Amino acid sequence: MKPTMNQYQAIINCQENDDYYYAVKTTKIFCRFSCKSKAPNLNNILIFAKNSKNLANFRPCKRCEPLNPQLTNIIDKFKNYLKNCQTKITLEQCAKALGYNTSYLSRNLAQHGIKFKEYLKNEINN
Repeated sequence: MKPTMNQYQAIINCQENDDYYYAVKTTKIFCRFSCKSKAPNLNNILIFAKNSKNLANFRPCKRCEPLNPQLTNIIDKFKNYLKNCQTKITLEQCAKALGYNTSYLSRNLAQHGIKFKEYLKNEINN
């Protein structure tokens, strides 16, 4: 289906969407909404539910790896860890506690549009 303007803005702003992928007709690639690749032209985008059989006509993006559940699990672990963390923490401490190296965690957060310091600040204020 064609994207709504809200969906298109979410793609441009790399905002995660748990229910849909977007596919680009010209490249035959599908991505997560949070993919940091160049924003496609609105006329070339199709939106698919994550369990859609029509995705078989497209290959998964090598940048955002939409079919890799481990990327989502890293983000879930990160968010849960920070919710339960009682002390001030650095990215390095968080990565070590989760069992990842700092650059790997940072890269995965960035793929989901999460900046560690901003996320931490927002969590503290809520």
